[in-house]
Amino acid sequence: MVLMEPILYIIIAVITYGIWIWKKKPLRAISYLGRIVFLTGCVILLTYYLLPLPLDSVAFRLFMDPLLPLNEAIKINPVAQVLEDKRHLDYYFANLFSLFGGAALCGFSVDLLFDKTLSVRKHLQLSFLIPAGFFVFHAAFRLLTGYKWKIADSGQILWFMLFYFLGYGVCLLAEKVRKGDS
Repeated sequence: MVLMEPILYIIIAVITYGIWIWKKKPLRAISYLGRIVFLTGCVILLTYYLLPLPLDSVAFRLFMDPLLPLNEAIKINPVAQVLEDKRHLDYYFANLFSLFGGAALCGFSVDLLFDKTLSVRKHLQLSFLIPAGFFVFHAAFRLLTGYKWKIADSGQILWFMLFYFLGYGVCLLAEKVRKGDS
């Protein structure tokens, strides 16, 4: 059995939201919406990074390749990946749209989650650590098991950081407009 739909992640997000509101009520009314936007971004990112998810050994074996070469398991050079697929750039970017959306939603909503805004340095750390963690997870998982469905691509770290900061920039712009500083 293979989980192909994000229903599990949506259920986890709804439960997380309920517990989050119950345990820590936000001081700002906008934080309720910020938490919904953030969890939506997280669901999109989990869907991108972790689906399809094999739930039994038969499904897991379907996605395995014991002779998977190292250069097919891990893509280190993002420019080489794009150049390699330059005839198929539409396909390359079509696979990344959910990454773009999830990263932008997370970047937009992180400052809305808490009572205080985060520094740019913290945003930079978040925008690097989240995709880098998934990269290391996918790389290690692919090398240890031969799981061939998801590629560990370092270019995804750069795309995540770019769209995270685009979302963060939109949040800063909206805050300026709200305050009337435009």
